[in-house]
Amino acid sequence: MKARLSSKEQEWWDKQKVMDSLKEMVDKQRRDLDNGRKEIMEKEMLCSALRKQMMYLETQKNDSQAAKEEIQRLRTKMKTFESMDTLLQGHRAEVESMIRDMGVGHAAVEQLSIYCVSLKKEYDNLKGGLKSSHDMCEKLKKELLSSTNKLQKASVEVNQTKEEMKSLQNDQANAYKEISSLKKKVEFLQKTLRTPTRTNETINRLIFESPAPLELKQPRFHQASDSEDVDLNMTYDVTTPDDTAKKSTKVPSKKMRLDPHSMSMSKHNEKSSSLTKVQQEDGSMDPFFRNSLLFRKKTFGSMLEPQRKPGAVRTGYDGLGGRTKFIQPSPLAQIRPLIKVKRKKVTRPPPKIETCLTLDSFLE
Repeated sequence: MKARLSSKEQEWWDKQKVMDSLKEMVDKQRRDLDNGRKEIMEKEMLCSALRKQMMYLETQKNDSQAAKEEIQRLRTKMKTFESMDTLLQGHRAEVESMIRDMGVGHAAVEQLSIYCVSLKKEYDNLKGGLKSSHDMCEKLKKELLSSTNKLQKASVEVNQTKEEMKSLQNDQANAYKEISSLKKKVEFLQKTLRTPTRTNETINRLIFESPAPLELKQPRFHQASDSEDVDLNMTYDVTTPDDTAKKSTKVPSKKMRLDPHSMSMSKHNEKSSSLTKVQQEDGSMDPFFRNSLLFRKKTFGSMLEPQRKPGAVRTGYDGLGGRTKFIQPSPLAQIRPLIKVKRKKVTRPPPKIETCLTLDSFLE
């Protein structure tokens, strides 16, 4: 029991010590809190004093600004007064002499009053002239601004026109280049049109490339009718006839210009005549050659490939050195009957053929 009591008593003393330490801590914190409150009060008082000083300084600043404005206004007034004083001092001698000349009395006062009124009117007139001059100056300023704006717009338009001129010059140069290229292409097409037809070219090619037939013999002299050998060393006096062939006269060719309607009709007639010529050529040729692939004529495409589908879509030259597809319209003869137009007779010079004498008649 004594041990328990001693242990309890020891615990109580320990707790008492803890309580005392906590009380001391609370007292210390209370003292710190009081000190903080005092410092806060002092800071607040200092802030209020500073606010008051700031308000006072702001009022002083406003007063000083107003005083500066007043001083500036007074300075301008002083300058005007000084200028008036100098003006009056400059005319003082003249005024005093005028007053002495007028004398003293009622009439002199009236004259002076009239003179003052006239001076005031003159001053008003000068004031009005100054105002009108100011207005005129403002008007001239506005006109100057408008003229400068117009000048800027005109300069912009001039620059735009210059750029347009440059672009037009470039377009012109490109057009000239294109024209030159088109001329070259036209010359090339004309050269291609001057080439022989496909039929003649094919015949020449067949003759050149085909071997000689077996029946073809070497040229030799035929045996005479009286079975005598021909002496090749014999000489004969052969009389040649005179050149009686008439020379062809040169006739200058004339270029005929037809109207568009007649040109279209002439083109149609030329097409029909060319078709008849082709039919005649085909008729004159052997049926074996006429039915072969090489002698089959077609308007466009390859020479060795026949046109399988003669439809409305055709292929031909595009005018730029290549080929393209185009839609061929139906002939006008199917749509409406053609009007027969009399073609103008064009005289062409006969072809110049050099006539040479032959010895065919002498060898018979």
